[in-house]
This record gives sequence, structure tokens and C-alpha cells, in this order.
Amino acid sequence: MFFYSAYGLRIRSSILLPELVQRDAGQDVVIRVEKGSRSSLRMREISSCRWLTRREALVRYRRIGSFYVRRGEEIAVHPIPGVGEEVLRTFLLGPVLGLLLLQRGELVLHASAVEMQGAAAVFLGGKGFGKSTLAARLYQQGHGVIADDITAIQIGKKVSKTSPGFPGLKLWPDAINLLGEDSRGHAPLHRFTQKRAYRTILNFPYRPARVRHIYVLAQGRTPGLETLSEQEGFVELIRHSRYLHWLPERQTLLNFFQCVELGHQVAFRRLTRTRNLHCLPPLVRWVEDDLMGRYR
Repeated sequence: MFFYSAYGLRIRSSILLPELVQRDAGQDVVIRVEKGSRSSLRMREISSCRWLTRREALVRYRRIGSFYVRRGEEIAVHPIPGVGEEVLRTFLLGPVLGLLLLQRGELVLHASAVEMQGAAAVFLGGKGFGKSTLAARLYQQGHGVIADDITAIQIGKKVSKTSPGFPGLKLWPDAINLLGEDSRGHAPLHRFTQKRAYRTILNFPYRPARVRHIYVLAQGRTPGLETLSEQEGFVELIRHSRYLHWLPERQTLLNFFQCVELGHQVAFRRLTRTRNLHCLPPLVRWVEDDLMGRYR
């Protein structure tokens, strides 16, 4: 067995997970491989999710396998014979782990997060809007990357925090080259994608960070930073909540109230970038100034 930590959880796994931070023995979550399939779901779609009970869900991916997620404590992996380990880990440490975090009552966002000035800056945005690239540029400036793609937030009545996922970003080769590095020095995530694994081990935060600012990435003709209202921010939180189409009604209602509560606690900004990612330097300066209280 292997022992890791991710998202504030102690993980015991029968699968080698080199993306995660190793730790001593202990377990909040167990991951194991089982033979055979637990489901007769017909794989007509790329992915399917079925809630077997209120606390048990089964996720299946065509040509990948099925994942049984139980009570936020257990993931049983049923891989299709011959599936590559890198492909399997991509789904396990992405949507499947995100579903487990939902079962544990956390708000799971499609977002990247960076620790700055002792607090978390969370970046929301659609696919291709540059969340990971901006996080990588901030990492180069000495800030710690908390999470990429899946950011989980523990909602409190007055303070909400996000725990570090694992030290890595998923970047396209062009983005890595734009950051001044050779993309050929970074291995592809797996053989079905050109995205590269970009390790962010330096300054990796090992403790939860308070969520203070949420930035909504947008595209426009000129770079810009503007304040959003709490109502506008709430809409963006709902829009970028992960796996809402998978959730039963009760969990969807919880997600709604979590977004309301988080909206009371944070400052929302719209961060506009041009299609050309050479606009990153001013965006980084604006975000740093904002977190230090110099933005007006």
C-alpha cells in the first residue's frame, strides 16, 4: 500500500500515485483496485454516473473503467483490461476524486487556486480561458499553487478555506513555451492528450488557506480588472460548480446554499485577458496588488 495526502485527506492506495504528496501511514480515504465490473451501465455516452444510494455513486468512462465512490471514504477502481496507468490516474485524481469531495460536503469548483499573501486566490473560467496558465505564471513569481482544475472549499459560517490538492498543473505546450520554458522537458499527461504535467512542488502549501478573492476570467479586446457584485459572483459560482449534472436533488440544494454563503465572504473580480496570452504580466501585477489591498 502507498500513503499520500491530498485536499487535506490522508489517502491509502493500492495504486501508485506519483502526482500526490507522500506521507506517513494513516487513512481518511482508501483507494483500491478490484477485478470485474460493478455495473451493467450501457456505455453509450463518454461518461455516466449513477447514485446507488444517498452516499454511494458509480461512475463509468468508456474505454477507461468504472469507479465506485462510497461515503466520501472509499474509491474502488475497476479498470478495463489494458488501460494505461497514466490515463487511469487522470480520471481517478480528477472527476472521481472530485465526486468523493462532494460526498464529504465540500463545494467543488472548476477552478485553479494559488496561495498569495497567506490567503487563497481562486480563478474561475471556462475551458481554454487560461486558469492554469495564470496559476503557472504566479507560481513563477514565487506563489504556491493550491489546486488546478478541481478546487474544493470547506464552507464555514464566517471563514471558508481550501485545502491543497497536489503540486501540479496541466498545461498545453504553447503555454509552457510562453512561460519561458521548453515544453519538451515536461511529459504528456497520457498518450491521448498533448497537455503536459507541470510540477509545482516549490512553495507548495501544506495547510488550508482562507478564500478571500475569487477572480472570474473573461476574454476581451483589452486586459482589465473590475469588481463584481455579490449577485454576479454567485451566478459565476453556480456556473463553475463541478458535476452538478451528476448530483441528486438534495446535493444540488446544498451546493446552492454553499455558493450563497461563500458569496457573503469573498470579493469577486472580473479579470479580462486578450486572446494573446502575452497579457499575463499586467494580470499578475493586478492580482498581486489586489491581494495586498492596493487595488481600488
